[in-house]
Amino acid sequence: MKKMLLTSIALLPVLGFAQNAGSTLEKFMAQMKSFKTVSIDFEYHYENATEKADSRQQGSLLLMDKMYRLEWEASAVYYNGQLRWTYFKDIGEVTINTPSIMEDGIFSDPSMLFSFEEKDYHHKLRGERTGANGKAVVEFDLSPKDKNAGYTRINLQLEKDTLLPVSIKYYGKNSGNVTIKIQKIDPAVKPAPADFIFDAKKHPDVEVIDMR
Repeated sequence: MKKMLLTSIALLPVLGFAQNAGSTLEKFMAQMKSFKTVSIDFEYHYENATEKADSRQQGSLLLMDKMYRLEWEASAVYYNGQLRWTYFKDIGEVTINTPSIMEDGIFSDPSMLFSFEEKDYHHKLRGERTGANGKAVVEFDLSPKDKNAGYTRINLQLEKDTLLPVSIKYYGKNSGNVTIKIQKIDPAVKPAPADFIFDAKKHPDVEVIDMR
């Protein structure tokens, strides 16, 4: 009995640590959902040791409800909740289509980028550390319950004091890993619906290909 009691007491910090993981993630997701709008600047890093690939590029994301505008160096994607415009800046071409619910990818629905529901993931709190900016960071590992997911694990890092995202790393099944490092996040931005529509009048030299 004494041995069982000591074992139980020893496990209390571990159990509390695990329960706190779920609580922290819930608070993080609740906060992100509470943002009616948000603007995010980030660095996108893709690496694949098998293919000897290693590339980085800057990006920005503007979100309002289900609408988004995703800007890359050579392209941009606009979505107003119904139609999607994909603008290829380097070749002066934009395609218009209706997104498929079957699409899969990190940015196929950016409004879900920070959704890590317990029903979809097993989560593990790895601990705390000091980030590059000297602030405390809380680190999690999340494993998808869906065996058909294109990745095996997600590493999520949050700033401890604000619970704002610092980085998200997806470990792909094909050895390709994607890391999104958040450089700036602004939930006070005030976009207009027109910000999520590609305005062809402002780009008269761009060829429009309507695939609806």
